[in-house]
Amino acid sequence: MFTFSKAHVLLSLALRRVILLLDGAIAASVCYGVLPTAAQIIPDRTLPNPSRVVTGDRAVEIEGGTQRGGNLFHSFTEFSIPTNGEASFSNPETVNQIVTRVTGGKRSDIDGMLRANGSAHLILINPAGIHFGANARLEIGGAFLGTTARSLEFADGTSFDAVNPRERPLLTVSVPIGLNLGVESGNIQIDGSGHQLARVVPGMSPAIEVGANEGGLRARSLAFVGSEIALSGGIVRSSGGAIEFASLRRGTIAVNPDATGWNLGTGALADYGNVTLTRRALVDSSGAPSGPIRVVARRLNAEDGSVFFAQNRGSEASGAIALHATDAIQLTGSTAGDNIGSGAIAETFATGSGADISLSSPIVQLVDGGKIESFSFGSGSGGAIEIVASQQIDLFGTSPLNPLATSRVMTISADMGIAGAIDLMTPRLSLSDGAVISSIARGLAPSGALRINASEKISIHGFNSFDRNNFQPSILGSSTFGEGHAGTVEIQTAQLSLSEGARISSSTFASGDAGNIRIAVAERIELSGELPGSILPTTIESGAVGLDSFTRQLLAVPEFPTGAGGTVRLSASELRVTDGARIDVKNDGTGNGGQLEIVVGNLLLRDRGSLSATTTSGEGGNIEIAVAGRLQLQGGSTIATSAGGTGNGGNLRLSSPTIAALGNSDLVANAVAGRGGNIAIDTQGLFGIEFRDRPTPQSDITASSQFGLSGTVTLANPEVNDPSKLVDLPTGIVEPRDRLVTGCSPGENRFTVTGRGGLPFGPDAVGASDRPWQDLQDFSDSSSSFHSDSSPTIARGHSRGIRVPDGDRLEEAKGWVKDRSGTVHLLVDRVDRSPFATGDRPETCGNLTIESFRF
Repeated sequence: MFTFSKAHVLLSLALRRVILLLDGAIAASVCYGVLPTAAQIIPDRTLPNPSRVVTGDRAVEIEGGTQRGGNLFHSFTEFSIPTNGEASFSNPETVNQIVTRVTGGKRSDIDGMLRANGSAHLILINPAGIHFGANARLEIGGAFLGTTARSLEFADGTSFDAVNPRERPLLTVSVPIGLNLGVESGNIQIDGSGHQLARVVPGMSPAIEVGANEGGLRARSLAFVGSEIALSGGIVRSSGGAIEFASLRRGTIAVNPDATGWNLGTGALADYGNVTLTRRALVDSSGAPSGPIRVVARRLNAEDGSVFFAQNRGSEASGAIALHATDAIQLTGSTAGDNIGSGAIAETFATGSGADISLSSPIVQLVDGGKIESFSFGSGSGGAIEIVASQQIDLFGTSPLNPLATSRVMTISADMGIAGAIDLMTPRLSLSDGAVISSIARGLAPSGALRINASEKISIHGFNSFDRNNFQPSILGSSTFGEGHAGTVEIQTAQLSLSEGARISSSTFASGDAGNIRIAVAERIELSGELPGSILPTTIESGAVGLDSFTRQLLAVPEFPTGAGGTVRLSASELRVTDGARIDVKNDGTGNGGQLEIVVGNLLLRDRGSLSATTTSGEGGNIEIAVAGRLQLQGGSTIATSAGGTGNGGNLRLSSPTIAALGNSDLVANAVAGRGGNIAIDTQGLFGIEFRDRPTPQSDITASSQFGLSGTVTLANPEVNDPSKLVDLPTGIVEPRDRLVTGCSPGENRFTVTGRGGLPFGPDAVGASDRPWQDLQDFSDSSSSFHSDSSPTIARGHSRGIRVPDGDRLEEAKGWVKDRSGTVHLLVDRVDRSPFATGDRPETCGNLTIESFRF
């Protein structure tokens, strides 16, 4: 019994040991089952020569398929690659493109490596959707097209359908020309850990990868066509080829073969979907040269520092970045600390030009640090930026992760390449919260032109406060920090409004010249206010600007700018400059001032509003203002040209029917050591202001110099009626018969006086008679009845004569005065030259006696 029991125990222990070993083997088998396995790729056997899958430990080799010419067709029920798995197409060298469809209705999840031999293109079609995980990679010599379309259309009219695959499909040697997304297509999702782009000097140095980040999907060129396309930290890179995203829920889209793969056309009868980039997603076509990037969608959203990026490292021109949405484009936010904003960036390092960037949509918004930027760091020209919005363009907000990251559209030249131009076309443009639209030159080349056409309104206001002592106003303009000139700024709109320190400017901080500013407004231009908490006014300005020492060192610019100021030309129905705002041309350095030219219907300067042309040491700038209606200055407002140092004051020319100045508002053309400027005023009425040799608390017109000669003030008043400047009278002899009427009956005569013509007398002028008496008798005959002691007689009626002293010559009176006794005297001389003007009796004036008479 004991022996049995002992044997039983030993047997039990042995069996348990075997069971434990078996359990361990099973457990090990289960554990190994969670490790990467072969890809889940299952052929569907709908092709004449079905696809074959050879499964290895972790890799899958795809063989077989049906070849027609350069096309190799594959068809699968499922097509997925697990994490770190691999799937490779084994294709002959004669294959140009591999066309793969998934017919089982299950989404393709690709989180490993997908390969193709040689330089063949790869097309993956799955109507149920395609998901690329964070570990997904492409190793393809050609181009890649991933789509959720139902079928691929060929040039000969055949199609390769993934929804209704026929058992014996008509396969073709023809090239693909289009995609049919049917009624409802699946989505495309691309995940990843996001890019690590950064700039050593924010806004001024190239964007580089600060960490090893070669992940994502890479091919010669790539295209994605699906209902909704989302990149969540996903990275898509081409080797200088095109990258395209087309979001279509239904409809068809053209596929045009090109040298690098395909070029997607526009959708036909398309219902567009959305394209969304989040979590620092990256679409990168950099190369030598960089390739084009094209997006078409209903809505395009890029967030969290997600970027469309094209960096040209070659000598050929870059492909363009073209973003199109039928509803809206919104670029929002930035990365933390490195100032890479959501949006589009184009750069060039060599002789090839940078990529042009174009956005077209009804609404385009750059929000909380969103950016569109073009840089030239070599001799190649920077790419141009064009934004066309049929409703509005808005730039506003600051990144919550980086207070320096404001929303902006910018082109920059850092070396010898010209900065790209900026063109915006929209009904309404709005900049706020420190937003910037600008072209900048930092090297030898000029900055680009800035052209804006807003058919309804442009509004620029608000600021970004970095801290209590640093502010960034909203800015629209151009500038230079080097030898290159600043570009021109051209604006056309119906209404233009600036406030809270906003600026439109073209500036130089070094040796390059400031650019010209031309603004044409159909209705009103209004500038008001200052930057809150500072002394920075709302401004339209072209000039050479001096900077503080800290900023000069930071930007490596000289102590005094040597470039010249530009010209500012404004035209509008109405111009209002109020609450400390100003429009000016200036030069804080050694150069001359610019030119300010204004043509408006009405002009109002109120509460310290100013128009000025100033210099520190050069010749003063000039101001020319033509106002068709009223020119009003109120509350300490000024129109001034001034020159510091030895420079002469500039010239000020005003033309307006009426000019009114109240509350210590001045017209000034002053200098320090040079000659004072000249002021020329052409007006019919000048009210509340007068010429003085120095400023006073009243409203003044001054053209003085502190140590030099004063300038001149010229007033042209068309109301002045100077008798010496009357037009010449006719010299022809009047025929008396044309002026007399005979045969009048006695006592029935009438004489009508209509009055004088021409301009009326001024209120301070002495009136002249408009009905002078003229005797038609001939006094030249000595035998007439004219005697020294008797009066001439008139044939009819009784009369009393007129006595004229002998020896006096008859002359027409040109004026009259009244002496101290109240006697009125008719004068031959002008009134203002008569001694009666001072109250003295003229010694040479004879007596004149007028006696009554009747016919």
